[in-house]
Amino acid sequence: MDIFSKKSVLTAILAITSSLSPAFAEEKERGFYATIGAGIGKHVDIGIDSASGGGEIKFDSGFSGDIGFGYDFGSFRTELTYNNVNNEVDTVQGNSANVAVEFESIFLSAYYDFRADKDWQPYAGLGFGNSTITATESYSGNINLSAGDDNITSAKVAVGINYGGMENIDIYGEYSAQAYDDFTIGNYQYTDCGLAALTIGTRFKF
Repeated sequence: MDIFSKKSVLTAILAITSSLSPAFAEEKERGFYATIGAGIGKHVDIGIDSASGGGEIKFDSGFSGDIGFGYDFGSFRTELTYNNVNNEVDTVQGNSANVAVEFESIFLSAYYDFRADKDWQPYAGLGFGNSTITATESYSGNINLSAGDDNITSAKVAVGINYGGMENIDIYGEYSAQAYDDFTIGNYQYTDCGLAALTIGTRFKF
């Protein structure tokens, strides 16, 4: 009975060890990486108060790009990235405007990779940073929009999926949303500001 018990315990230990070995072998590598991505982004339309005639400032979608570097701890990653989104103001209170606006942001972000040891890894993240909003042209109508810029704090949330089946290179698709403090260019204050972007990119592991 004692011999049978010892054999059973040994067999169980060997079985558990064998089942865990592949998981340890496939554990996600840690280290530094560079990231670059491109896609499309659009600022949300901004409402105009009734005292200024009501209506909206409507934006066209435009190019969105990211570049940065990060460190992968396994399931958890941190990144420092530069993001650039270029939009045009399409209409102001229904009138054509064609004012180019650039949104430049630097974010420090943290991400969690679900199923970090698998080829396909859903992830979610949160970032905080600083943004510069630049309007390159002015608009005159019921309201006047001036050329100029402002510097504000900002935040972003992101969800995406990462494919890590290739050596030293990951490919990802991501949806992100950014929120800004109210900003002022010239005499006009822009409120309830934010944008959304869809991005496809790569991460190069060192």
